[in-house]
Amino acid sequence: MSQIDILNEFYNQTEVITLFGEERITTKKEKTIEKSAELYKNRLNELFKYVTKPYILKNNSNSTMFHFFMVSNNENAVKIANEIINIYNTWHNQVSNGQK
Repeated sequence: MSQIDILNEFYNQTEVITLFGEERITTKKEKTIEKSAELYKNRLNELFKYVTKPYILKNNSNSTMFHFFMVSNNENAVKIANEIINIYNTWHNQVSNGQK
């Protein structure tokens, strides 16, 4: 992915007129972490037949640190991995929301 593609996917750029001339303002788009996970998944699908849902690893302040994917050309392996990922992600969401 080129630098221009990254800018277009994750940032909004607008031109504003100031006292000193035209300036470019760059702001981050919403849900960029989820978008980056989707981009990784799409790229992995170019190499492997099956890609799991992301295993979301978060830090103590509940910020997403990583999206871990399991990839395979074996459909059953990915089904099993998705079951494990669903259990973890559900458990982690309950813990972070104070339900457990």
